[in-house]
Amino acid sequence: MNGKRVHERFEHTLPVVLTHGGQELTAETRNVSLGGMYIVTPALLTFGDAIVVRVRLPSLKADSVLEATVRWKEKDGYGVQFGSLHALDVWGLNQLLKK
Repeated sequence: MNGKRVHERFEHTLPVVLTHGGQELTAETRNVSLGGMYIVTPALLTFGDAIVVRVRLPSLKADSVLEATVRWKEKDGYGVQFGSLHALDVWGLNQLLKK
């Protein structure tokens, strides 16, 4: 990896629910991009952990359920990379990021 981001990050605070290891944890985002998000949470996760993020994107009528992988950690949370996204979720993210 060369350290260059493919998708620009945008500051957005959205409530999310993380599912990992059979547990659900509430958290919130600090920033969002088409490739992933930074999630502020005290959860104990490690690099490479597979998680599921449930989030309500403002333009959609139902929660989006996004598969993601933990890619980095800071003292207050984690950067996660999305797996494959459904077309509706991509549209919802694009609507959020246009604002």
